[in-house]
Amino acid sequence: MALKQSEKTLVGVAMIAAGIALVVAVGLPQFDAYNASNTELTSLKDEITSLETQKTSLAAQIKILEKNTDIPSDIKVKTFTPDTREQMIKQMLDQAVGLASGTGNIFISLSPVEVAPFPGTAEAAAKDGQSGDAAQGENKDTANSDQSESADASAGAEASGADGESKEPPPPPAPTLSTFGYELAVRGTYDTIQKFLQKMTQQKELMEILEMTLENEATATSGSSSSSGSSTLANPKSPIKLKVTLRLAMQQVEP
Repeated sequence: MALKQSEKTLVGVAMIAAGIALVVAVGLPQFDAYNASNTELTSLKDEITSLETQKTSLAAQIKILEKNTDIPSDIKVKTFTPDTREQMIKQMLDQAVGLASGTGNIFISLSPVEVAPFPGTAEAAAKDGQSGDAAQGENKDTANSDQSESADASAGAEASGADGESKEPPPPPAPTLSTFGYELAVRGTYDTIQKFLQKMTQQKELMEILEMTLENEATATSGSSSSSGSSTLANPKSPIKLKVTLRLAMQQVEP
C-alpha cells in the first residue's frame, strides 16, 4: 500500500524529530560534561598561574632573608679593638646593671656563661662546622676579591645585556660579630622587675635576653620554714629574684 505524500511528509517530520530528540538526549550531557571539564581546566590553569606567582614571590623573600643578618637597622653595634675589648664589655654590662638598679632593683651577681652566637654571623658559621680562621678567611677573601668582582661585573654586564638577563650582586659577607654571655641576677618586686625588662627592650645596643627565671623568695621561704622550722627572707621588701642570661655582641675592628 503506497503512502500518500502527506503521510510521507509526516513520517519524515517524525524521523527528524526523533533524530533531534536522540541528539539532545545523548549529545547534551556530553556537551555539559565538556563545558564542565573545560571550566575546571581553566580554573586549574589560573590556580597554577597563581601558585607560580606565589612561588616567585616566596623565592625572592627567601633570598632577602638569606642576605639579612637578623639585626634591626635601629640597633647599634659596638665596635672594639683587641686593646678595648674588656672595656667595651664592661660598658655594656654596666649599662644592663644600671638599668636594673635604676628601676629599683637590687644587684645580686653577674657571671660569664656560654651562649650561642648570633645567627647569620661568621661566628655562627664557624660553630656550624667551619673553623673561626676559615670563617674570617672567607670574609677576607671576599673583601680582597671585591675589586676583581667589580672588574668582572662590567664585562658581565655586556654579556648579560646581550642575553637579556640581569646579573645579581653577590651576597654580602656575614658580619664578624663576637658574642659574649653573662648571667645577671637581681632582686626586686614584680613592678620593678617589669620596669627593668621594659627598659631592656628599649635599649639600642646589640644585647638581648636569652633566658629568664623568676623566683618568689617569700613563697620559697614560707615552704622551707614549714619543713625546716626556720628560714630568713633575704629582703622582705624585694621578694622577687630575677635571673637573666644576656647575650652581647660586638664587632672587632682594626686599631
